[in-house]
Amino acid sequence: MAFLVSFSGSTRRTRTVCESRLSRRDFLVAGSGVLGGLLLFNDPVAAEEKPELPPGPRQFDRLLKAQERWEEIRATVSTKNSELTANDWEGIRAFLRKYYRASEDMEYLSQKFPKDRKQKVAEITKEFRATVKGMDKPAADKDVALFLEMHKNAENKVAQFFDVLKSGSDVPDEL
Repeated sequence: MAFLVSFSGSTRRTRTVCESRLSRRDFLVAGSGVLGGLLLFNDPVAAEEKPELPPGPRQFDRLLKAQERWEEIRATVSTKNSELTANDWEGIRAFLRKYYRASEDMEYLSQKFPKDRKQKVAEITKEFRATVKGMDKPAADKDVALFLEMHKNAENKVAQFFDVLKSGSDVPDEL
């Protein structure tokens, strides 16, 4: 863009002429395109995401969240009982597959345990996996009573794991 200033005399006004190939309209369209592109590719949600936890706390957090969801499923199945739809049961079966992997988090958290506690966790996780895997059949058959019974067994296995985890802690129970 070039500006041409011409002086024709000392008493005359100064004239400025803008010699440009880019009109105001083209400039506004191009500017709004650039601004729109910046806004489109700038993800404000990414700025608000929680930072990822380091290994250890991440597994513990996943285990706590899975346990919360597990309690919600028990409450839903026990209150709705026979009113659960086929879609509800499919969702429960999908969660069972995810919940099965909670045993991996238990094993990860027990890596630094002494040998005796590590063996106890290995037994708990083995029984936990068998229970959760066996729960797929009552969920497929929509057997509420058997599902809730097995649910309680799986819940007890997680409670046993937390007891083993707590037994090695030097933090007092009062806290």
